[in-house]
Amino acid sequence: MGELFTPRLVEPVLTILGSVGFFFLAFQALKMLER
Repeated sequence: MGELFTPRLVEPVLTILGSVGFFFLAFQALKMLER
């Protein structure tokens, strides 16, 4: 189980989470603007 959390795997996961969070925030902003 410890092998899953190697520094090599953490970077792409953080990048994916960051981009997903960015798109989510942009989507929320668009919804607020349309109101």
